This record gives sequence, C-alpha cells and structure tokens, in this order.
Amino acid sequence: MTMFNRLFAATAATVALFAFSPANAQVQKAAAPTTSMAAAQETFTGDLCGQKVNLVLKTPGADANPELKKFFGVWGKGKWDINMCNAIAMTEINGNVATVYYFYGIGDRTSTPGFFVETGAVMKDKSLSFVRKGYPVTYDLTDGQLMGWYGATKLSDKLQKLK
Repeated sequence: MTMFNRLFAATAATVALFAFSPANAQVQKAAAPTTSMAAAQETFTGDLCGQKVNLVLKTPGADANPELKKFFGVWGKGKWDINMCNAIAMTEINGNVATVYYFYGIGDRTSTPGFFVETGAVMKDKSLSFVRKGYPVTYDLTDGQLMGWYGATKLSDKLQKLK
C-alpha cells in the first residue's frame, strides 16, 4: 500500500466519523430533498445535554400540521425524574409527520450523553408522540413549556423553548 493510499484511507475514516457526530448529524440531513417546500431555514448552535450541536431548522411549509408547528424548534433545560437531562429539537415537518432529535445527558441510568433521531413523530390527542425502544414518548405543550413522559418516567423539570 502506498503512502498516498494509507493517508487517503485515514482521511476517509476521519471524515466518516465527523459526518456522523451529533454536532453534524442535521447538517448532513439538511441536504436531503423533502416533500414540503420550506421557505427558509435557520440554525441553532449550542449545548444540549452536554453535547455540542449545530442543527438546521427548516421552516415548516404550508402543508405542515398546525398542531405540530407548536412544537417546532429547540427545547431544552429539561430533566427526567431519574436525574437525566432532556432536550428535543423538531427540525422539520412534512405534512403530519415531524423529524425530532431527542437528546439525553448523564443520569441515574446513563453514563454517557447521546441522541437519536425520530423521523416519524406525530400528533396524538394534542400531544407530540413517538415510540422509542418499545416505550411511548409523549410531550404536551402547557404554558409555553413541554411536559414529557418516556413510558412511565415523567419530566421533573419541563423543557423550555430555546429557539
């Protein structure tokens, strides 16, 4: 293997790791075409549950569910009753389905922070709802804050709108 091939392989591996880090996950997704014609987009750069993020928020189009629009944006500073940080970011709405980034921090049951992307979040009885590992995840909007449930676990500190 030539020196060029070894350097190229090392660079490709580094680029692959960078492309899938939490701070860049949405940046990669932003290039994908959508069915909703978004008029504009904005970004959120900051810390969510101990993770540096750079999220692209696509302004919902005319076809976006008006109830889902109420949850659009970045919500943080929440905490589950198991002493774990929680934040969510609804970055895109296509009709009746939303893309939600779910962030969590270190807590009683977790030793490292992380995130996952849910591309099938929907409204169910006036609540934002999706399923994760067989458990329903639900958020209700009350007085400008989000109250959440992950199965039977309830937020002890409600999520606040950050952007």
